[in-house]
Amino acid sequence: MAKVGKHLYLLVGFLLLVSGAMIALRRMARSGEQRVPADIQRDWQQIRQEGILRILMPYQPQADRNQMTDTMSSEYYRMADWIKKRSGLKTEILIGNKWGKASQLLCEGRIDLALLPHEQTAVTDTVHFAFIPTQESGRIYLVQRRADSAQLIREQFQLVGDTVVIPQNKTWQLLLEHLAEEIGGYITVKTDARYESEQLAILVQKGLISHTVCTEGQRKYFESAMPELDCSLPLSYDLTFGWAVRKTSVELQDSLRLWLSH
Repeated sequence: MAKVGKHLYLLVGFLLLVSGAMIALRRMARSGEQRVPADIQRDWQQIRQEGILRILMPYQPQADRNQMTDTMSSEYYRMADWIKKRSGLKTEILIGNKWGKASQLLCEGRIDLALLPHEQTAVTDTVHFAFIPTQESGRIYLVQRRADSAQLIREQFQLVGDTVVIPQNKTWQLLLEHLAEEIGGYITVKTDARYESEQLAILVQKGLISHTVCTEGQRKYFESAMPELDCSLPLSYDLTFGWAVRKTSVELQDSLRLWLSH
């Protein structure tokens, strides 16, 4: 009986420990899900009263200049200017490519709109954020050396088992992962935080890496500035861009849809 009692106490103690751990995990999960502070009340009425609409725009290397720099492209600038004219408000522009940062700024009420590729909705919190599509951009293309004609990849399935080096770009990584699934093989995708697309293209040109990827605008620049490169193989369909908005900013969502419809 003493042994049974001892075992019973041990079992009860173990169950209490497990229950406590489960409660703690639930609380941690709930605290992680509560990304949008309950006291953030910034909708079209508050924005209009302040007179400032804050927008996060992506940046990309400029493909229409002799020197490519990480600035907001002229296309994105036109979109921001168009939003300014449609809203009738002053706009403040922040530059950034990462959805994690954009969601944080939206949560804190420090921005009101964030432009991002549609593919990033795969990691978008649809409970707290709405995504309003706006337009399509170009495809991404494989960058490889013409000198390696014997190994030149002319079809997407030939990438199976090969390695593609890309800058830190969640959208491109997702696209390449989806491509691997579609062609039924494995593509090694390596990200390089040190370099942007043009620097990686130069490494391909020098034969230091085999492949990278680029946008349609970059493709035209690369083939003109570095004729040793072949950028003819598309790896994706056209990319849809859109606006991320706080789910609580219902009036702003309605206003944005109205602007986009005209």
